[in-house]
This record gives sequence, C-alpha cells and structure tokens, in this order.
Amino acid sequence: MRRILLITLLGTALVPMPVQAQPYAEPSHVERVPEPAVPKAEPVEDDPVFPDDAPPKAVIVPEDENGAPAPAVNSAKKQDKDDDEPIDVPAVSRDDAPPINVKPAKPGGPVQDPAPSKKEEKPKMAITLNTDTSARPLTRRVPGPRGQIVDRRGEPLAQNRLGYYLGVQLPMVDKLPDSSVLTRARYGVDWVKRTLPGGWTIPDDKILEHYRKRRWVPLLSDTLVPDDQVEKLKAHLPSTVVLQPFYLRAYPEGSTASHTLGYMQKNGKLISGDLASDELLWTPTIGASGLEQQFDTQLTGKPGLYSVLFNAEGEKVTEEWVERPKAGNTLVTSLDLRFQRIVEREMQADKVRGAFVILDVRTGDVIAICSNPGFDPNERVYGISHERHAALLNDPDKPLLPRAMQGLYPPASTFKIVTALAALESGKVTDDTYFSCPNGMMFSNVWMRNHNKNSEGDMNVVRAIKRSCNTWFFQAAMAAGGANVSAMGIKLGFGDKTGIALPSMELPGRMPTPEYYQKKRGTRMAGGVLANVSIGQGDVEATPLQVAQMMAGVARGDAIPRPRLVRQIQDVDGTIVQSFPPTIRTVLNFKKDSLDAVRKGMRAVVEDGDGTGKEAENKYVIIAGKTGTGEWKEKPKRNVAWFAGFIPFKNPEYAFAAIYEGNIDETVSGGKTVAPLVGNVFNKIYKLKKDGNEMPDEKAKGGKGKSRKGDNDEEETNDDDGDKPLAATKRRRSPSSSAPRPETVAAPAPVLAEPPRARTGLRSFFDRFRRR
Repeated sequence: MRRILLITLLGTALVPMPVQAQPYAEPSHVERVPEPAVPKAEPVEDDPVFPDDAPPKAVIVPEDENGAPAPAVNSAKKQDKDDDEPIDVPAVSRDDAPPINVKPAKPGGPVQDPAPSKKEEKPKMAITLNTDTSARPLTRRVPGPRGQIVDRRGEPLAQNRLGYYLGVQLPMVDKLPDSSVLTRARYGVDWVKRTLPGGWTIPDDKILEHYRKRRWVPLLSDTLVPDDQVEKLKAHLPSTVVLQPFYLRAYPEGSTASHTLGYMQKNGKLISGDLASDELLWTPTIGASGLEQQFDTQLTGKPGLYSVLFNAEGEKVTEEWVERPKAGNTLVTSLDLRFQRIVEREMQADKVRGAFVILDVRTGDVIAICSNPGFDPNERVYGISHERHAALLNDPDKPLLPRAMQGLYPPASTFKIVTALAALESGKVTDDTYFSCPNGMMFSNVWMRNHNKNSEGDMNVVRAIKRSCNTWFFQAAMAAGGANVSAMGIKLGFGDKTGIALPSMELPGRMPTPEYYQKKRGTRMAGGVLANVSIGQGDVEATPLQVAQMMAGVARGDAIPRPRLVRQIQDVDGTIVQSFPPTIRTVLNFKKDSLDAVRKGMRAVVEDGDGTGKEAENKYVIIAGKTGTGEWKEKPKRNVAWFAGFIPFKNPEYAFAAIYEGNIDETVSGGKTVAPLVGNVFNKIYKLKKDGNEMPDEKAKGGKGKSRKGDNDEEETNDDDGDKPLAATKRRRSPSSSAPRPETVAAPAPVLAEPPRARTGLRSFFDRFRRR
C-alpha cells in the first residue's frame, strides 16, 4: 500500500493566558490633558521581522494637541472623545520630541513577526511515497515571537532571543527492536551528557516511550545550552544529536526596572506522551508579574503553520510555511531608560534599600521607578532552580518586593505639606499666622517632642516647613481640625491606589479619618491622635508612588495627574492598536497664597543654610523639596528617611519621592541620608539634559539666596534634618557615587530590512533570527 506521511505544524490557537492579571484600561472618570509626542512605529519594507542583519525599528511621530495620533497615521483603534472639555491646565513648556527609533536588540536580536510582506506561493505537493501502516497526519504549531517592551525613546527593555536545547533524533522507522533504538539513542544521549554543564540523565523506558509515541520530533534534554557554547557545538554535532532553537525572553538591561517589567515563566513542563495535533513546537511561557503579566495577551504572538513531508525512512522530502507566526504587539512605556539607569546606579552605589520615583508633573508619565534591591528577570525566563528561588524569597533585603508600589511606610514629615495646605485652605491659618515652636508638647500625659532640643520661637508656615517644626504643625492641625487634615490627604491621593497600569501590584495605603478613629478606637481625631497624623505618623501609610503623586499636584497647583506607565500599544506593522492619553486624577482649587507659601517653604528647605534638605541642591536648575524621617517599626526598631519634591522650582518638569529603609537601630535622616542621593541623581539627569540640549525654558539658576546657618540649630541638635525622631549622623557615600556622568545617548538612524530571501525550512526560519 502506498501512503503519504504529512506532518503539519499548524497555528490555530493562541498560547494560554494567565488568569491572575486583570486587563488594564484607562480610567473613564478622569479628564484628559494635552501631552507631547508619543511613539508610533513605522512599518518597514519587505520582510519586516526577520532581516538577516538587523531587526526593524520604529519611530516616534508627533501627536495633535489632544494627545491623539497625527491624521496621517492609520490607527487600528480610535479613541473615544471625551464628552467634557479638557481641563485647561498650565503645561510645562517643551518642544515636541523629534522622531526617534526603536533601537535594535543586543546581540541575538529581537525576534518578531516572520510574516513576509508578500505572500509566498506555496509549492504544490503531489508526492506518493511508501511508508508503514502506522503513518498518520500530524499537526503542530510554531509560537509567534513575543512583542517588545520599550521605553519612551524606543530603547528595548524586554525583547526576544534564541535559546537552544540539545537532544537526540530517534529512528523514524517503526517497530525496530528496543536494542536497536537504545543503541542509536545512547550514543547521542551520552554525548549530550558530557557536553551540558549539568549533564543529562534519562532512563531507557523514557527513550523507548518517546520512540513509540513521538519519534517524529527530537527527544530533548531539559537544560538550556550556555550561550557561549552554541556556535562551538554547531560545528561538532554528531549525526543523531540536534540543537533545537526556540524563543527566549531577554532583558538587555538586566535588573533595571525589573519590578516594573516583571518576568516570564514556563506554562507547563516539557511536552511528553503521544504527539498531539495541537502541540506547540516548544513549551510556551507566560508573563508572571509586572507589565509582562498585565499585558500578556497583547504581547503574546500568534502561532504559525509549518508543513514537512517525510518518506517511509524518515527522510525529509519537502517543507514549507503554510502560515507564518506573527509577533505580539509592542508595549511603549513612559519610562526614560537614561534616567532609570541613573537612579538605579546611584541607589546601588549608596547601597540604598528603598525606592525612587520620578513623575512628569504635566502628563503624569512615570519617568523612572526603582525599587532597590531588584532582581535579574533573565534568571527566570525559562525556569529557575529551587535553590535560587528560595534564596530570593528568603533574602532579608526582599529583592522581589516592588517597594515603589507595595512598600507601605509612614510618610513622616513629607506629610507636613498636606497639613500645611489643610490649615491654609481652612482659613484658620494664613501665610502670616505665627505659632511657637517649643521643643515639645503634652497630649494626654504623653510628651511629643520636636527634633530640636531648644525652642525655636515663633514662626510662620514658610519657616515651619523649612525647619520641619513638629510642634508648629501640631498647632496648625488643631486649628484646621482632623476632618480638614484627612480630607486634604485624600484629595492629594493618600489612602487610594494611584491607578497606575499595574493594579494587582499596587497597594492603597491608609489615610485615617475621624470616622476611622471612631470605629477603630472609639475616640475622636484630636489631641495626640491628630498631632501624630499631622506629621505623617500614627496610622498614616503611603507608598513612594503616592508621595510622588502628591508632590506632582503641589508642583502643578491646579490638578493631580494620574501616573501613566504605558503610553501606547503598537502592532508589528507600526499601527497604534491602543493609546493611553494622560489623565487628571483630581482637580485642585487651592488659593494662590496657600500654594505660594508651601512652595516657598519647600524651596527654603534646600536653599537656606538652616534648611533641612540643603544637600539636595542642584547645579543646573532650582529644586524644591521636603525631608522626612519616620518611625517605621518598633520591634526591632527601624526608621525610614524621605526626600520628596519637584524640579525645577519655576515651571516644574518632574516630581519625585525617594525613601531609604534604615537597618535595625540605624540612625537615619531625610536631610543627611536621602537628600544627597536626590542631589546626585538630578545633577546627573540635568547634566545629561544640558549636554543633549533638553533643558527647560528656565535654565538659569537665579533666585538662590545666600546660604546661611541658623543661629544655633545645628550646634544644639547635631541634626539639621528637623523631622527625625532621634539624632542623626551623616551617612558616608560610596566613592563610586562620584563616577563620571553618562554621555548623551543619540538616537540612531532608521534601518530598513533587506528584501526577503527565498528560503524555506524550519532551521532556516530560526537561522534568520541570528545576527551575522
């Protein structure tokens, strides 16, 4: 009997998706505001995904004033226009971003959509061959490459490369004696065992089972081939050994933005058992955390169909693509990789266990978000050892914790901005109201002290913010009332998630209200309870992202922007599939005098000689901020230190919040521990901006007053931080923190793909991913 054995690699179903992540959609109840240009990919000619020399690039294109793509762009999904008019808010002056490119992958290259621009004519197959009676049609799928994650300038943050397994090809002929099968297999297995660092142990019964059920595909080991060994092995493979390629997620920046990007994990074990008609060519991976998980559906590619014809002896007669795999969508984030690198390197140099967030005050874009220490997601892309996973989980520094979004801390004296605004907006306090600043006050037989051992006399709100006088804010809160203080905290975003595009990773924190204390303790929000709240202690808890969001509102004055982490989703052809315009979280109606007084106090914190944050001073522009030192944990005792604010002081661009987690019994302070870190970060950022001609309109450093030392502040307290519960000692900075500033990164010119070459064959399909 003459029969045909047709093996078909079929692509009809998508890779299974995780069920934990909820689809992210922009909030519908907030207003949109104008923004500068956002990225849009430009399709390339011919075969756009598998050029031999370089991957495709995308360019940034301008948008109209409402943040929508330019009319010339063929958008796949149009955004609904808001019924209400956009809020008229003052925007930071800046030029539209020039066209930039999505940069190519690191060595190995990103793997994207292999679909050619012109449909290939399929060869007609009318070949009749002899085969045994066990021959049957089989179907398999070739997974599509996962979409890239890029920063706002097109720099790759997550992409794909090729990984390899070693395996053995068993005889294709059916009903061979077991001894013949094992003899052929063992030679290859022993060679692989000697070659792989971890060896390969597989029992005879597994080999025979694979021969009977899956002999048409290689029997693969379960250990990845080290990257530096791949090229060497290709030239020395025995005839029965195969080097099986597959897509592997790659993070070219290592641990940079690791908590935000997330990581991948295998969706099941290596396939075994009967060769099923719906199998993928390899075990798929799914997003397990961060953006990889939240946007897993959009990033996952579409499988393709590949056909191979064998004769009875297992020899390949012909092969073809029936349908090529299609790459997943590209996720364009708001991050600026240049700034993210600076933040992370400075935190690592200073050995800061904590978090740092930078927001664009106009659009709410998350420019940098760092939780330190982090982890390298490359370790987890296709399996991590139990020992390594346990080490990460049990590490006392908690490298897997996204502190910027999940770390709950007392906001400490950064919260005094809330108390000041509550008092000023209530009308009970003005910028000309003076309260005394004693060294402590008694509440229900509890002495609550100021940082200074001596009384500092009468002061208004500007000096109170500059000196961070606890007792002044006690009195201001009493004048405003607990309801006004809690209402202002809620208005500025405390006690609620910010709405960043990672809802499952963000915690809401806590902003206590009079009702909260009545229900919890049966007491009023007054006296010592309110005094604690007024300085960001007690039951107040916040994430660094929430503190940065509050500072963005103070910088703008008119509204609080909602933090935006994802700007666009593009398909492989460069069409915008979905856009996320900037939105407003809360409209602010502060009196001008209230905002002016608070901002002047924050500027004095850095500018004046007796300010608590003078070590954050910037060489290029004027910065404003607020220090904070909070009692975090009682047993064992641990404190936290903050510095948060905005920059430049005039016409602000960025709001920020940085926190340091103190060790057990470590003496820390916002002014001496965190302000120097913030100073170094923004000096490097603005040096980078100056070198790249990206400085804001207000370039001059003008407005600096003469530095002057307080009469006896530092001598009396040995602490000019003004908000720490205990005396502080200056922390030594690592010598590496003074490393040379990074050079400006220039955007490369677009690179067009070469015309597709007439190639067929599954191995050639994978070979085209590699750089030559």
